[in-house]
Amino acid sequence: MRHRPRLGFYGAGSLARERMLTIAVDGAAEVVAIGDADAQKREVAHGVEPGAALCESFDALLQHPVDGIVLATPGQAHAAQAEAALARGIAVFSLWPLARGAAETRHVVDAAQRADRLLGDNLSYRRTRAMQAVRQCVAAGEIGEVFAVELAFHRALGPNRAQLHGSQRPGGGCVSDLGVHMIDLALWVPDFAQVRSVTGCLHAEGRRLVMPAEHVEDHALAQFDLPGGCVVRLGCSWNRPARCDATIEARFHGTRGGIWRCAT
Repeated sequence: MRHRPRLGFYGAGSLARERMLTIAVDGAAEVVAIGDADAQKREVAHGVEPGAALCESFDALLQHPVDGIVLATPGQAHAAQAEAALARGIAVFSLWPLARGAAETRHVVDAAQRADRLLGDNLSYRRTRAMQAVRQCVAAGEIGEVFAVELAFHRALGPNRAQLHGSQRPGGGCVSDLGVHMIDLALWVPDFAQVRSVTGCLHAEGRRLVMPAEHVEDHALAQFDLPGGCVVRLGCSWNRPARCDATIEARFHGTRGGIWRCAT
């Protein structure tokens, strides 16, 4: 590529603006277009990237000459938007979970392979120094054979009730928003061991969900088994009554020791 990559952002919330500012400071790419259905968010983001064109819709954003698009809105349209961009030869990076399930994700991956374009997702917790150190420690056998993993991600904030009900809900529940990061750590640390079985339960406003459900979960518990007898337990939730904004925990128990990382 003879020029700096030209990026378009669809979604102009706080997370997207933080990434725009980082790009502006680094200078590795150029944000040339910003799209969001909310005019106020577009204007605020324009203050970060004054030279970018403002777009009211994703289709309008696609009309600009961009090399890559950053999807920055949690939404049920993510998979379709990613496929539309890839079909035009545009690389895609998602700041939120790319899709709401295996089938949607597979369709997007297949679209990227057909287009021969990069596809990325923001699995950022594996990039932290703490988790890099945990992975190195487990790989070196410093705590022996890992037989149990406990992961949790609970947030005091979350979508309001109106956003969690009915067919027009913006995206998935707390598992795809928060739990997916913990699932990634559970599989990434042991170098993607094969999952043998999965059990779990979902709740919405304290009531257990029976799938398929009209509501999305605000609390989830899951357990899955890895080779060698290792058991992973996962919990995540939105709108948790707590005295802190969030609780994030990762505990790895081995035959010769353990590692844990907790943040609040």
